[in-house]
Amino acid sequence: MMTVDAAYRAMTLTAEGISNLLKMVQDTCRGAITAALINPREAKRELRRIKENLPPQMELVFDKDDLNAFYALPMLTQSHGHALQVVLSVPLINVKDTMTLLWYIPLPIKTMSGLHLLLHGARPYIATNEQRTLFQEISNEELAECTPIRHIFLCPHLRVLKKRDRVPSCLLALLEGKIETAQKVCAHTLSSRPNTCGPNQHK
Repeated sequence: MMTVDAAYRAMTLTAEGISNLLKMVQDTCRGAITAALINPREAKRELRRIKENLPPQMELVFDKDDLNAFYALPMLTQSHGHALQVVLSVPLINVKDTMTLLWYIPLPIKTMSGLHLLLHGARPYIATNEQRTLFQEISNEELAECTPIRHIFLCPHLRVLKKRDRVPSCLLALLEGKIETAQKVCAHTLSSRPNTCGPNQHK
């Protein structure tokens, strides 16, 4: 009887092991990192090692102890014969090149003449550097292509930035409170009433 019970427990453990292995392979194939593939201790050790070897201006996108962000990273798999190779990219940022992302809410803005300015067709986001010498106006579709990690958006497809002294920016003018400049470079309407773009409009 004891032999039968031991054999049954061994079979159950084997079945559970195979099930866990299959789940790990399935998760890996869909690009998900799991603790079964990289346990938390290994993850912390590798993140600490990466951080210790970074150049002074480079930083991890998330804290080295933030395992939730680590396990949310996308992963690639490549098949090599009977082996499955896992490729994991840990994103880094250059602190000096980090930009601030701002969201424009389209509300009427009162001008010096007493009329209210309302923009049309403006992209809802603008990213600027600290000095506001470089910028990029961003659409909803472009932002959706970025990879969000905590409070940071990674946008490798938006690497080409514009210089404010060469290209006028509608949102940058509004950001700095330059309403007259905004009237020149933004598509807009002027209204005598702040809550409408109806009958009393002036272009």
